[in-house]
Amino acid sequence: MATAEENINRYTNSKIYKLKCDSDYYYIDSTTTNLLYRLNSHKQTAKKDNETRHNKFFNKIGWDKVRIELIELFPCNTIKELQNRKLFYIKNAAKDGHCLNNFHHKYNEGKIYRLECNDGYYYIGSTIRTLKDRLKHHIRSSISGTSRLYIHVNKIGSDKVKIELIENYSCESLKELLEKENEYIIKSKDDPMCLNENRSFTTKKDKQNDIKKYYEEHKNEIKEYHVEYNTANKEHIDAYHTEYRVKYAEKRRNYSKKYNEEHPEKVKIARKIRYEKNKEKELEINKKYAKDNPEKINEYRKKWNEKQKLIRAETRDERKAEKAKKQQKEKHVKDKLLHVNVVEHIKCIKKIVILQVKNMLIL
Repeated sequence: MATAEENINRYTNSKIYKLKCDSDYYYIDSTTTNLLYRLNSHKQTAKKDNETRHNKFFNKIGWDKVRIELIELFPCNTIKELQNRKLFYIKNAAKDGHCLNNFHHKYNEGKIYRLECNDGYYYIGSTIRTLKDRLKHHIRSSISGTSRLYIHVNKIGSDKVKIELIENYSCESLKELLEKENEYIIKSKDDPMCLNENRSFTTKKDKQNDIKKYYEEHKNEIKEYHVEYNTANKEHIDAYHTEYRVKYAEKRRNYSKKYNEEHPEKVKIARKIRYEKNKEKELEINKKYAKDNPEKINEYRKKWNEKQKLIRAETRDERKAEKAKKQQKEKHVKDKLLHVNVVEHIKCIKKIVILQVKNMLIL
């Protein structure tokens, strides 16, 4: 049995720590042991206990995504002091939705419900309140609300509406609760009696599709708006673009250079397409520029010729070697053809001689 002195020595190594994952959820606890040892202890406990809120959460996402972080070294004399210090941090995180110590007060009470109207119309929703409180809130909101649900409630009277539980859904976050609600809404999306106007949850892909759909449906209106805006604010837009080009000129040059080096084929094709598309326009621009800037054109040509001379001088020996190699190859081909022709000629002569000898013998 540990003595009082041993207990005091034990709590001089006290620590407040948190188990944290990549999604920013965390669990606050305390220990007198090494943090890595404590993390392994949590993992072993979680294998046996999947009911505790934080164990259930970390088991779900995987302990490989959980790390342990020190909050404070807290040397003390008793376990009560250590527990009080831990509770201090937990209370400070009471309003933080990512703190798993306080998490059970919210979404483990999640519910999916249905508002039933006496004429057959209905609305699907979710809540962490009691159904009675949620119904009262809907009725209060209907006084000033303009949604399809509240317009219908005002039309038939709030006393003709009742609330029914579809499913108790204990979960970890608002996102999970809304996703579950959305499953029921999607099932009823084609039902004319369903008063839900929108989905309760949309993924990033859904949002992108909605934006794309909206653009397709209002393409002409959007274009007209942009034309009107650009015309009305032309000076401001031109000034902004000029300032932007000057400010980020070096950055844009470096980016273009890097892109051209990494994607030479793409750049070549894009330039060719752009040239073919704007061929006449570019030719006119080039002619006008050459006419207005003859000195610059002459200077550019001079520099280009000098550059070509240097290139030719640097590659003279290579070109000579290449030319000699080519001539030697051509000579070899000619010699080979000549040899073949001579051999064929000799064969023909032999055949003629043999025929003549045979004719003489016959005679």
